[in-house]
Amino acid sequence: MQSQAEPKLPADFESQLKEARKRTERLINTRDRSSAELKDRLTRIGFTDEVVQHEVAAAVDAGLVDDQRFARLFIQGKTNRGWGQARIVSELRRFGIDLRLYEGYPECFFTPEDQFNRALECISKFHTSSKDPWSAHYRRLISRGYSREIAIKVLKTLTI
Repeated sequence: MQSQAEPKLPADFESQLKEARKRTERLINTRDRSSAELKDRLTRIGFTDEVVQHEVAAAVDAGLVDDQRFARLFIQGKTNRGWGQARIVSELRRFGIDLRLYEGYPECFFTPEDQFNRALECISKFHTSSKDPWSAHYRRLISRGYSREIAIKVLKTLTI
């Protein structure tokens, strides 16, 4: 039985790893990050693939990076700011998060009643001088990430 040789690491691997760890700490201290986002940032800084993979894995193992926590907090923050499901999901994809992989999605994050109430609140704060206020309100809801069905349902309840 042949033993497989350990992959040969560059001589400066340890120093790169230390620098990557410092950068990771700075990035995470600024705000929570997804693992894909951290990987992208470290790569753009110029660390080798080996260093990036090692550092991201270490950050995940240490609990510094947690994609489920990131997604949950992102959703909470954006729903509090009036964002709809479609916009939130789109932004999370940009961060490398696929919510379909999470147990209970979408019911645990987006119920139709919550979407309706948030859309109603969002539109109640919106004022327009448009000649076609219904269309302006509709565009506002769609741009905030609410579905067409929710937008129409909300607008039917209002006298615009």
